[in-house]
Amino acid sequence: MLKYLIMLNIMFVSALSEAKTIIFDLHGVLLERCTQRTASHLGYLNCGSYYMSSSFNLEDRCQEFLKLLEQHETASKLKDQPMPKVIAEWLKGEKKAADMIKEIKHHADKAKDFFQSNLEETLIRSVIDLMSPEKLAFVVKPMKDMARLVEECKIQTDKNGKPKHNLLILSNWDKESFPLVKKKCKKLFRHFDEKNIIISGEINMLKPDKSIYEHIIKKYKLDPKDCVYIDDQEENTKVASSDFKIESIHHKDYKTTRQKLIDLGFIEDKRKAKSKTKTNVSFKKLFE
Repeated sequence: MLKYLIMLNIMFVSALSEAKTIIFDLHGVLLERCTQRTASHLGYLNCGSYYMSSSFNLEDRCQEFLKLLEQHETASKLKDQPMPKVIAEWLKGEKKAADMIKEIKHHADKAKDFFQSNLEETLIRSVIDLMSPEKLAFVVKPMKDMARLVEECKIQTDKNGKPKHNLLILSNWDKESFPLVKKKCKKLFRHFDEKNIIISGEINMLKPDKSIYEHIIKKYKLDPKDCVYIDDQEENTKVASSDFKIESIHHKDYKTTRQKLIDLGFIEDKRKAKSKTKTNVSFKKLFE
């Protein structure tokens, strides 16, 4: 019985020591829009006036406006809604931000009947402007709890003190704003090697197209069974898990995602780690 328990303990430690790859999405997982900076750009007075005088939610109205645009031919989503073709082209690096914004505003010019008021039109046009590189970088910020989780994953080591995991980024992000975002969010991106970051705008591929998953697997010579992929868009995790057999986490909140990483053995539960240490000491005493 004692030998059996010792073997189980050794197997458990060995399993946790195997090198794994954790693939993170950016927007909605590691980065989010700062409400205060967004309101500052839109104008606090305008925002206040709109919410006081309108029965509509501005974000919902923006999504309804985007539905007027020609939709992308794939399953790509933007805030859980079908992605407009012009935005997909921008995220794939096929269209510059200035051209994309100009095209969307042209649609706004032809959709005057859509807007409930002049104020609503002004605000939605301001939201469109937020997709310029400088303004996009201005309004995004790291999600503090998820940044801590990245650091927790980063400091995991094997029994020899070597890093236990490779950390990658796979994101639908435009190539113009990304350098600005990296510079602004240095504390987050310091946990990732430059060569371990893939964004759609640099490789002309877009999630959830299969080609982008094939690309990351081939580029880093990944074994899907040794990977976990974290994304807030369910369509993206479904393709990764069903077509490529990559363990995927549909991210909803920090607590749930962290627990799933613990359950999968990618990070250690501190309470269990303490218990394991006590068990190891007990085993050692048996042979003294």
